Amino acid sequence: HGGALLLIDVANKLSFQLVLAMFAVGAERRDVIISCVALASGSFSMLLKSLYPMAQVTSLCQSKAANTKSIPRLAVEFVNHGDFTCEAQAAHSRFLQYVLGTPAGIEMPLMGLITQGRLVTYAKGAATLAPALLTYLLRTINHEGVR
Repeated sequence: HGGALLLIDVANKLSFQLVLAMFAVGAERRDVIISCVALASGSFSMLLKSLYPMAQVTSLCQSKAANTKSIPRLAVEFVNHGDFTCEAQAAHSRFLQYVLGTPAGIEMPLMGLITQGRLVTYAKGAATLAPALLTYLLRTINHEGVR
């Protein structure tokens, strides 16, 4: 797992975003709402930026793409290597089967394995949610006649 410090850091950043979202919901002024939603969005993007190096480590552990320096690609390079004895080839075959069948990388509780694809999914969700939240809140205060 990612470790207690990483989990505390992520929880701290998420709680800050939650507080900003609550301020935005409770605010009665347009500039405060816009500021809170913008700060929460910026804070979330910084969270994703801090998780990106961990996604890169996971990619190094899992990637099967050509011209990458990942564990599976480097292990595949030695399949049927001429210098291996029969026992070494059999051991390498078992190792390769294990490497290809076991997801490896940085994993966090509640988030699972931190991958670049998962971070992109989170970014898409935030990019969809933030404008929708901002629009909803601004329309709400316009109906209530608040400045």
